[in-house]
Amino acid sequence: MKKILIMLSAILMTLSCTVNNNTDATYEKEVEKEATTVVDNLVEYTMQKDIDQLMSLFSDSKEFQIIDNEGIPRNYEDLREFYTNFFEILEDLKLLESNIKVLPIDADNAYCIWQGKEEIKIKNTDSKFSSWIATIIIKKINGSWKITLFHATHY
Repeated sequence: MKKILIMLSAILMTLSCTVNNNTDATYEKEVEKEATTVVDNLVEYTMQKDIDQLMSLFSDSKEFQIIDNEGIPRNYEDLREFYTNFFEILEDLKLLESNIKVLPIDADNAYCIWQGKEEIKIKNTDSKFSSWIATIIIKKINGSWKITLFHATHY
């Protein structure tokens, strides 16, 4: 009888570990999917010059920060002002390359590394090519995934 209880305990422990591993893999895939969707929407709304949809991707809270090219932290309103001004002078934008790596932190947080290349045309200037690398933290807040930290370096 003791051997049977030990065997049953071992089987239950094995099944328990299998279920936990599947749960971890499931949340990681879900977090990766959600974070990738946020970045895809970031591209789409920028190309459409849709300021309201674009800003809906960012957390409008005190914890939100964007670090500008000079390394200065900016808030949500600063970002809205930047994009409003940018869309007024943007004539054309073409995404040439985009690659995102999502590193799930837990079921509600992801760290993303996003690299890409674009062709950008500002009014009254020639088109130019620009590459970038960005680090992004995306957090699930009240059921929606929002960017809480963003920093990009163009080169």
